Amino acid sequence: MNISKKVLQKLTMLMLVGMAFTVLLPLTANAYFAVHFNYNSTNQEVSGQVYTKDWNKVHVKITADDHSVTELRYSDGTSLSEFFYGYDDNNNIYKSLGFSKLNIASAPSSIQVSNDNGQNWLFTEKNENNYNGFFDDENVKLNGYRISATESYSSISESTATYVSPNTELFRFTPANDTLNNISHTDNLIALSFDFGADNLLNWSKLTGSDFVLKNTTNNSVISISGIRPAKDNQYNPYTATWTSKDSTRELIIETQTKLLLGNNYALVTSSLMDGNEIKRLSAGKYDLSLSIGSIVNNFDTDLNADTYYVKADNYHAFNQVTVVNQVPPTGPSTGGTPTVPEIVTDPPVIDSNASEVLSSGFYYYSSNQKLGGNIYTKDPNKLRVKITAKNNSITEVTSSSAQFFGTVYDDNNIMYKNVVFNGIPVAEAPLSIQVSENDGIDWISFTSTDNNFTYRNQNEKVRLGAYRISATQKYSSVSANTYVPANTELFRFTPADDTVNNILHTHNLNSIKIDFGADNSLNWGNITISDIILMDVTDNNRIIGLAGFTSERNNTFPDWVNPNLTRTMVIETQSYLVRNHEYVIKTSDSAQGNEIKLPPAGQYNLSLYVGLLFNNVVTVQATTNLHKFDNVTISDPTPPTPSTPPTGSFSFPATPPAVTTGSNGVTLTLGPDSVKTETNSDGKQNVTLSLNNDDLKNAFEALKNNQSASQTIIVNVDKKGDSTKVELPAGLLAESIKSSPETVISVKTDSGSFDLPIQSIDFEALAKKLGTDIAKLKLSISLNAPTSEQEKSVRLKAEAQGLSIINVLDFSVTAEAGGKTEEITSFGSTYVPRTIAITGQTDIKKLMAVIINSESGELQFIPAIQKNSNEIVIMAPHASLYAIAERKDKSFSDIQKHWAKSDIELLASRLLVNGTSADNFSPDKDVTRAEFTTLIARALGLEMVKTGTKFTDVSAKSYYAKAVEAAVLAGIVQGRSDTLFAPNATITREEMYVMVARAVAFAGKKIEISGKQKQLLDTFTDNSRISSWAQAAVAQSAEANIIRREANTQLKPQANATRADAVSSLKRLLEYVKFIN
Repeated sequence: MNISKKVLQKLTMLMLVGMAFTVLLPLTANAYFAVHFNYNSTNQEVSGQVYTKDWNKVHVKITADDHSVTELRYSDGTSLSEFFYGYDDNNNIYKSLGFSKLNIASAPSSIQVSNDNGQNWLFTEKNENNYNGFFDDENVKLNGYRISATESYSSISESTATYVSPNTELFRFTPANDTLNNISHTDNLIALSFDFGADNLLNWSKLTGSDFVLKNTTNNSVISISGIRPAKDNQYNPYTATWTSKDSTRELIIETQTKLLLGNNYALVTSSLMDGNEIKRLSAGKYDLSLSIGSIVNNFDTDLNADTYYVKADNYHAFNQVTVVNQVPPTGPSTGGTPTVPEIVTDPPVIDSNASEVLSSGFYYYSSNQKLGGNIYTKDPNKLRVKITAKNNSITEVTSSSAQFFGTVYDDNNIMYKNVVFNGIPVAEAPLSIQVSENDGIDWISFTSTDNNFTYRNQNEKVRLGAYRISATQKYSSVSANTYVPANTELFRFTPADDTVNNILHTHNLNSIKIDFGADNSLNWGNITISDIILMDVTDNNRIIGLAGFTSERNNTFPDWVNPNLTRTMVIETQSYLVRNHEYVIKTSDSAQGNEIKLPPAGQYNLSLYVGLLFNNVVTVQATTNLHKFDNVTISDPTPPTPSTPPTGSFSFPATPPAVTTGSNGVTLTLGPDSVKTETNSDGKQNVTLSLNNDDLKNAFEALKNNQSASQTIIVNVDKKGDSTKVELPAGLLAESIKSSPETVISVKTDSGSFDLPIQSIDFEALAKKLGTDIAKLKLSISLNAPTSEQEKSVRLKAEAQGLSIINVLDFSVTAEAGGKTEEITSFGSTYVPRTIAITGQTDIKKLMAVIINSESGELQFIPAIQKNSNEIVIMAPHASLYAIAERKDKSFSDIQKHWAKSDIELLASRLLVNGTSADNFSPDKDVTRAEFTTLIARALGLEMVKTGTKFTDVSAKSYYAKAVEAAVLAGIVQGRSDTLFAPNATITREEMYVMVARAVAFAGKKIEISGKQKQLLDTFTDNSRISSWAQAAVAQSAEANIIRREANTQLKPQANATRADAVSSLKRLLEYVKFIN
């Protein structure tokens, strides 16, 4: 079969869309070389970056459509910018060079780059207006500056002891600078992370900061550790521009209170306080361990993973292939074996065992430059040979060692194939024949010749090459032919996966899904909106995944090179990367109208689902893609109803009990339709009510008891969408369960938010007494309500007056009901109850904050909250009320521009926590009064401002601080100067301030452990003798928590008056320590 010249040229020059970089060898020896350029048609500019260690030898050649050539050189300094990029294992420095060239009338036909002054060139692959290239012949690993380090962790094997013992050294290291290039890397070393080399080694339910001691062995001092944390999943590596998955039980991050010093030797040792059940030892084998020293930063794109972080390595050491051996030979027969590789569930066609191993392929002879190019897909490139016979019968043989690129694809059985590309083989004239062997020349396949085309067509070929196949199911075909998919209907389920056989990662940048529905005219784009589709993470308790975009695919699709019908394929872009081994569901939403997706006429169809990286509206088919093909899916006509015989007598179907599933997050209840009631109120808003009975909760508590998960949470998933959601629970069973399961949390999750209620925060006995009933007759209700029209209008007007923009508003309430009476529970005492509000719409998430709406004034006020990801904000409050997500504006004052507390003041002012003394001034050095600081700390903790019945005669009920004083006194944070006097206008000393701060930390539920360290902590202050005895413990706790800002590094000045700047700085550090802001 003859293949057109155009198609063959594409086959010979392209590997895989989005990944295909054609490289012309040989390049500079020992080279790592990456290139990315883009053409901007608006301003007719070509710009891009070149990553290399040979930056002074870089040339860029831009060829226009008219064959004119523009060459840019590093040595000319033409349109050039450069910055540091990273180091390899030999501490060779790599840079990123930025080039730009204006006045390019149209997108260039090609861009080539050389890193050896034009002797050899790397040809970039053009995709739309993007030009990419990559070459690495020695597996270069870029990271921080390599330093001297040793590790002792791997030296003791699992057979000696299961866990690391107290007083055991883990590793040593010495911070260093790049003296060769005169670059400092030790200016801000305040964190280190250690990758222990394997998962499931760190027991985070036991680990605390007191389990470690960081010693400076150069000056025999101990470095204070401010905190430890696990590495988060899906971390961005800025040196390789890739996302890698980090198991939280593998990597330890340690933050220090002071900077580490250049040239000093440090040792991390487990402390004597360690219990010996925190860090598991490695079993026998080989492992890659690593140490990074630098500072903690958010991931490269916080819109994708705002709750993740890593240690940006200024210094780095890799312990590669560390061998761990058993110290004591095991006795008895071995119980080990070869690990089982998870089965990949696919629907593959049977492959003919007699079919040739050589797949259909082709070569093309370029007479203009007398070179031959082509590509072959093969399982084993090492046995591949190509025989080229010239017209004079001379023979040239080439092997895969002469090939320029290996791309990776898979067949339906996930057998891996390499795409071997031969490009630029010098041949004086078109060959007489071409033959290929895949078994080192034992058998040969002859190619058919037509003009300059040489093709081979395997007639027995049943291999379908593509992305890595994953497990998936579809329910799309359960809908009848020629009808539309209804609302709230599941379409597909899939689970992203990696190639565990060949140890290839495929799931580090999956942010889009492409669905081919198998027939044209399936999608009515006039009716489809992004709100019509829901993507849920089933593994993560049916968490709704935010969608960033929604479109049809608009580009030619490789390998068929056909323009897909826009009514057949759907592309969904996610706001965050999908997680490997998590099960996801794609379904139509409750708000879908049922006129968006239509099934074709009855028959059999081939559907497919790709999960990959979105690029120019194309889900790229590359090695980082997952795929499932649904072959010969039967779409059927509606089945006519079967006449039924009327039942005799009365009969009722039993209520469907809720489905109970267990997982790492606890127990999840999914209620049947008979437990859900939907009503529409006079405003046209839908109210959804879910009712659980005693049996439902008993089953949940029993499942929780049997679940091995550390999370004692019963999750009630509300799949039904409504403006308001109410979950009713039998209070009697909850009260009874406090005795056996006091740590249980009832978590209500909806698409607009969630509420996590600890059952021991409710005084059921007091509620029953108020309502004049028995506890067994109480019904507890948790409600998440959309605001009324009047409420929302009022909130938005107040926000506008305060210079804020409202994103979402949600009212949280907890009530007890019995005998027609209702009691609202507005306070949970000292228990901070987390609740979330979903982020909706397009906005700058970095400027979002949560606020509470003051029930009396309607003003928007600060409330403790952290942003965990791009989809929701978590509010921490000991009460229930009306809350909102708002976009804050930056706030500053003219008298703080050169002040040391400028950033802290601006941060808390923009979050509505502190105000200036006027519109333009803050007066940072003015003494703060007892009333002012008490008000600030009450607001910072989100205390419920109750109606005052204050006992202090000098606190007027009409004063702005009256309620704050009452709340802070009730919380145990502050006391009066006497039983009747508070002295609101008196100043406070710095040590008094730290006493209040330490009490605030305790009220927030955090414990600052200073056992055996109080004297050591206080001795760091040269004026510690002036600290009053009653304040010493609080000052030591504040120092341990890094809340104290030191005067001249060594002085506390405990008797000096605290200033407004001191107050703001302490509050900001307090809030960060208890994780009430981020």
